[in-house]
Amino acid sequence: MATNLPDNQVSQLDTFYAGSELLQFGVVEMPPNTKIYVYCNGVDITPFCAPKGVSGAKIGDDIVTNQLGVAGGWLYIPSTDGKYKFLVGEIVLTFSDSPNGVENSKYISETTLYNHGLNTVNTENGGTVSLRATEKIRTSPLGNTLEVNTTQLRLDPLAQTFFVDPVTYPHGLYLTGVSLFIYEKDPTYPIAVELRQVINGTPSTTEVLSGSFALIQSADVAVYDSVSGKVPITHFTFEHIQFLTPGEWAFCVLTKSARYTLLSAKNTPAVAYSTTPQALTGAIAPVTQTPTVKNAFAGRLFRAQNVGAWVGDDNEDLAFILRKAKFSTGTVTVEATSTQMSKTVEFDRLRLLSTAVDFGDIATVKYSVQTTASGSGDKSEFQEIQPGNNLNLTGRQSLANAGDMKLLIELTSKNKDVSPMLDRQLLAAQIFRDYITNYSTLISQSELKPSNGLAKARYISKPVSLAEGFDSTGIEVKIDVCRQAGTDVEVFCRVLGRNDTSVSNGIYDRPWQLMPLVSPKEKTFTGTDSTTYFTETYRILEPELGYDVSVADGGKYETFGTYQVKVVFYSGNSVYQAKLSSLSAVSLI
Repeated sequence: MATNLPDNQVSQLDTFYAGSELLQFGVVEMPPNTKIYVYCNGVDITPFCAPKGVSGAKIGDDIVTNQLGVAGGWLYIPSTDGKYKFLVGEIVLTFSDSPNGVENSKYISETTLYNHGLNTVNTENGGTVSLRATEKIRTSPLGNTLEVNTTQLRLDPLAQTFFVDPVTYPHGLYLTGVSLFIYEKDPTYPIAVELRQVINGTPSTTEVLSGSFALIQSADVAVYDSVSGKVPITHFTFEHIQFLTPGEWAFCVLTKSARYTLLSAKNTPAVAYSTTPQALTGAIAPVTQTPTVKNAFAGRLFRAQNVGAWVGDDNEDLAFILRKAKFSTGTVTVEATSTQMSKTVEFDRLRLLSTAVDFGDIATVKYSVQTTASGSGDKSEFQEIQPGNNLNLTGRQSLANAGDMKLLIELTSKNKDVSPMLDRQLLAAQIFRDYITNYSTLISQSELKPSNGLAKARYISKPVSLAEGFDSTGIEVKIDVCRQAGTDVEVFCRVLGRNDTSVSNGIYDRPWQLMPLVSPKEKTFTGTDSTTYFTETYRILEPELGYDVSVADGGKYETFGTYQVKVVFYSGNSVYQAKLSSLSAVSLI
């Protein structure tokens, strides 16, 4: 009777959880004088939060918005068992007015953090190349987002589309912010901008480019100067730089006040402030009584209507300036170092986690890492490493002091308009230590005990029960093994007679037996090759199987009805480990 055991014999893929984090936060556009409740992936972490700027504040104290709906504080994302254990990946922080869950909120402010884990972030997001997913616009606290180009229970903000010219900028460009000409302002309420993709000629109603929100308090807004007769420029700087591919995009202007007045230009005799158009500026008309020519980089101005729908105007544009990044060509190297550890951590293998945007040969990124040998403290040479791939290290390494691990990131750009893009939140390293003992006769013999022995790495199958009438007298095990230099595996089995009542815990009280290799005649080794597997056959028959166990009636049994298989792994080299790709067991008669 054959039993096919699972393919992943050595171990199953580990589940990775996010570590604890202490963060400072600020929320805007919430109702005034409202207590804020904080949720992490829907789990209430308000007891781990504290208000900012309040004398004598403690963890767990109330965080309340001011009269403008603004609040700031500290939050701690725990990393403990139970509901406070969060998987790596996207971590959504929700700031709500409800103590009874996100789904019962009336007002929400939200952001997304990224904790890398094994999966990288898809760089194709929101119609462009981005390291972070676009932020969804909710229509309700239940998480529903708007359908494309529809609005529900809300008015769309003032919006202006513009073009990134594919001829002038064939690879796209990076924006650092938007500048507007504001004629009048509200004395209290702030004003903000954000970027959105354009869908079928209309700004998206479902998504905002992550990190493009920029808010300016009323006191910092520059307005019309009656003495000079000029309108100063107010600069909005994005949270982080924004890469836009060639095509049409939009920025939206958001405020809770109706007292803000922005300058615009019409394709008619103009009355707007005069300035010299720059590359990528909106149509800022000179003061003249003749029709102006529409700026090729500007698109349409969209005003919100009371019905909750945008209406575009082809003959009017906001007066605006897009601030484009200009990069120096060549190569720069950035160094990242490990911090001081509370205790020494040893490891044998390293995996770099990093998501980057590059542009073929025009803009590239390269990584190399240096580690510190355990015990001696000797520094290794810098080795090139590819994100997502394991780097096997020579000898055991350690992290104890600041700088024990160094990562060099080499950024190269041959074009002043584009550069490789990295995100510090998405840059991390995973380190692994192999807890595998070297082979010794003592360890091998200890594995004969029913409760297992001293080896630190083993695979144990579930007990296999044979059908009535199919009791067997022997076992054959086949494995496909990659046994690298300095590594080994041994195969064990144990059996239980169908009527054996001499052991209280059944087969779990039976000792293990070492199975001899029958084919090939010698164990196979692959040296440093980690991809080649050889098939080996192990077999043991009665009487070598040794059923020297008395049953209830005082007799002995020579057949068994239950069996179990164990593979023990050994390694005397911290770089290499033996691996199995398959295992099958057959009961023989």
